Amino acid sequence: NPTLTTATPVPHAAGDVLTVRRAAGLPTSIVGSSDPVVRTVTLRHNAAGIRNGDLVVLSDCRQAMMFRVTNHPATTGVGEFPTVLGFGVGGGGPYGLLGNAAVITPGAADFAEGSRASALRFIETTYFIGTNPAGGRSLYRIAADVIEELVDNVEDMDIVYGVDTSMPEPDDIADTYVRADSILAAPATPNWRQVVSVRISLLVVGPEGNITTNAQTYAFRDTTGDGLPETQTAPDRRLRQVFTTTVALRNRVL
Repeated sequence: NPTLTTATPVPHAAGDVLTVRRAAGLPTSIVGSSDPVVRTVTLRHNAAGIRNGDLVVLSDCRQAMMFRVTNHPATTGVGEFPTVLGFGVGGGGPYGLLGNAAVITPGAADFAEGSRASALRFIETTYFIGTNPAGGRSLYRIAADVIEELVDNVEDMDIVYGVDTSMPEPDDIADTYVRADSILAAPATPNWRQVVSVRISLLVVGPEGNITTNAQTYAFRDTTGDGLPETQTAPDRRLRQVFTTTVALRNRVL
């Protein structure tokens, strides 16, 4: 089980960081049209427990709007419990510390009652390698402002991105894997619009020393830009293992 930490871990300087942003939880329909004047929308209920400061995605089959909740909606059960969400520009008082840009003003016909629009909480989860209280390295997660130590003895994390370089028609297949600092803004190549997958590698080290007769070698992290991990030599005689998974990005592949 994850362990809650009492001190902020020190991130491993050479390790990569992965942040996943997504809409999640219980989708809730609206019962009151979005109001561009008072900047509110009314949900059928708030069983999802949306709170002040949360990010919310409001969408239907045609469009979507993201906003930060700036009032204090009460949590309800599932049913007919109309709950108003505010998306004010910001300020103190009834609004939160963080607000929204003034351009977030849906028209009167946008997200109207009966449009089948629904709201979802937008969440952000970050994974990184940090130094734990014992002085070793662990895989950490930050979600909802809570830092958790997930797995100890994870020494490093490497992330590369699969780029579809097929021209002029993409085939949604990664032709090469590159690091984030090699990806450029569109229309340059390679650019983020061409990324179709993510490959994540974790370097796990055994807790006991003097296991190997000689320093172990292993393949980890591409440093030359050829898409292949380089051969590394362990600094001690502990056993190491690289675990790799490749994830296809939704809406980018067939």
